[in-house]
Amino acid sequence: MGVLTTTYSVPPERMRKLRAHRGHLEKIFRAENEWAFARYDFEKTWEGKIRIIGKCYPSTRDRLNHQTCWEHPGYDVWVVPPKDVQFAAKDIAGATFEGLLKWCNLLRRDGQREYVADANGNAIPEELFSYYVGDLEDFKAFLRQAAGSGHSLLFATG
Repeated sequence: MGVLTTTYSVPPERMRKLRAHRGHLEKIFRAENEWAFARYDFEKTWEGKIRIIGKCYPSTRDRLNHQTCWEHPGYDVWVVPPKDVQFAAKDIAGATFEGLLKWCNLLRRDGQREYVADANGNAIPEELFSYYVGDLEDFKAFLRQAAGSGHSLLFATG
């Protein structure tokens, strides 16, 4: 369905060190001592999740998805700065699974359903929505925690 994606909640002082030397990424991936941060594992659901969320919350999608991407052996990596993490946490605070499902299956004026496409351009069937966004409350809690701490999010997909 997709590639493995994880996001890490990185404090400002560590993010400065990471930006100065990207070799610190390996320390984050191995959770070495002071480089062990709260993380959220999307498994293979990130692409579908952000497309579904983005249907209702396009500003959040634009802030969270593939910002300032760089390559690291075996990974694509991008960072979401604290102000964008705070925006996203506030923006989707009221989002619910049922609300996302409703908005993603609206009928267009011509009577056709307007589906959300997966990474391959295929419509995500309603029965798979719980696979992609069934953990919405957990993801919102992770965002709130990162936003409240003033952290950046570091995404790694590969």
